[in-house]
Amino acid sequence: MHSKPLRAVTIAVGIVALLPVLAVGPLLDYHARSDAQAMVQARTDDLARRIKAGADAALATLDSVLVRAPALCSPSFVAAAQAAVEGAGLVRAIVVSEATGAPVCQDAATPPDLTELAPPLAIPGRSEQVAVVSGGVAGTSMLKFTKPFGSRLVAAYAPLLFSDGDELAAALPEGAAGRIALTNGVVVVTSAAWDSLSATAAEPVLSAASISGELPFRISALLPLSALAAESRFAHVTISVLVLLLSIALAALAIGVVRRTRLPAFELERAIRAGEIRPYYQPVVNLVTGRVSGCEVLCRWERRDGTVVSPSAFIDYAETTGLAIPMTLSLMKQVREDLGELCVEQPELTVSINLFDKHFSDSRVLDDVRSIFGGSRIGFNQLVFEITERHPLDRITEAHGVIAGLHKLGARVAMDDTGTGHSNLAYLQTLGVDVLKIDRIFIDMILPGTTAVPVLDGLIRMARDLNTDVVAEGVETEEQLHYLRARGVTDAQGYLFAPALRAEAYCRLVRALNGARGQKLAFSSSDSPDAPAAISAA
Repeated sequence: MHSKPLRAVTIAVGIVALLPVLAVGPLLDYHARSDAQAMVQARTDDLARRIKAGADAALATLDSVLVRAPALCSPSFVAAAQAAVEGAGLVRAIVVSEATGAPVCQDAATPPDLTELAPPLAIPGRSEQVAVVSGGVAGTSMLKFTKPFGSRLVAAYAPLLFSDGDELAAALPEGAAGRIALTNGVVVVTSAAWDSLSATAAEPVLSAASISGELPFRISALLPLSALAAESRFAHVTISVLVLLLSIALAALAIGVVRRTRLPAFELERAIRAGEIRPYYQPVVNLVTGRVSGCEVLCRWERRDGTVVSPSAFIDYAETTGLAIPMTLSLMKQVREDLGELCVEQPELTVSINLFDKHFSDSRVLDDVRSIFGGSRIGFNQLVFEITERHPLDRITEAHGVIAGLHKLGARVAMDDTGTGHSNLAYLQTLGVDVLKIDRIFIDMILPGTTAVPVLDGLIRMARDLNTDVVAEGVETEEQLHYLRARGVTDAQGYLFAPALRAEAYCRLVRALNGARGQKLAFSSSDSPDAPAAISAA
């Protein structure tokens, strides 16, 4: 390649390779910030783990009392409760009350005059609820775990770790401030410096946050930049010299490499413009009716030479370079043309489109969806937009706005790969997700003879509690199908039904299964590059 663009790129690479010399100072500052950020995040995560561990211990103690003495308020129950309170565990009191809250019996150590700071919150996947209470003799905050038992409620009280602001600050890096709050916004504990550091006019700070497992607690920390140790002048000079020598070597190497290779950014951008990034459609099948209820839009790179590139080879690069945004726009336009007629014929058919984290931090995606699908043959109510978990949703406020905008249009939102990515399960309800897509890693746990998969069963129950639909991904065996159907899962996708198909093959499949039940349709490997030699769908 000896084109003018290549010569321009060669010159640009040679210049850019020398820029690190000018960036030594900022790079050193960035390194110091990165180390401090990682340290603050690690401490915050540790606090969240310790709070969860204490809660787990209290819940286990409550369960053990109920197992040993299931007859509430009997002498054996009171004795077991008293033993648990006086033992080495974290439980400080156990109270049995009517559903109205009127106490029935309690151990002698129950603190008087306890007041709930906020209404109890559910613990996903468990029957208990948790609340923060304060009062008693010392006026300290405690956790109250309430478990329904027959027609009554059994509550266990346990101390909240770091119930004092000074204790919380001592558990964080020097100079940092911390806060423990419920996910509904109620503040439980705050260290003294929090207000000054969180003020808009205060000095710049590093921030970190962590959710305490499935408990509805958010632990946050702030560290002022002034607390970071300054790098020495000697280190600046030494590193500057090293960077200069390295830059010269990199300039020579980069110029040679650019002359011999094709630049992937140019290739991918060209492929998007040329329409080589094509949508493929993996059917979602209703396990009760056997009909196709919708599809997930996946993508493949169909090169001009006929080869097909799997998305694993370019999706990460597209996100890094920002090309994921125009790539998604191109896919949505193709989906509009591919499935418009089919969606008119099948008004209950849904089309799931993956969005990336950057989509949920920019409301312009709503304008794109309106301009592409507004007035098209695909209704907004047929669209499902999936939150992929390749990167965390850092800007939660903006994400709420985008999701609310999609709901206002009539579209739905799904959480992809639930339980395996960056999203915390405690956020599912607050994000307003309509569909949970269970990752195939949990479906693979269903083996011949399996009678229970606790994690999978817990996700299904959680979805039911949140009133969200469930789609199981990666279904490949009849055992998995029967297991899921027995637990009320109605929609699934996977190789048991069909791989990701080109538009023509997918439309034929939908019309065959939804139009004439019992008809069999065979797909060859030409319909999908991922398919085996022949796949039959009934």
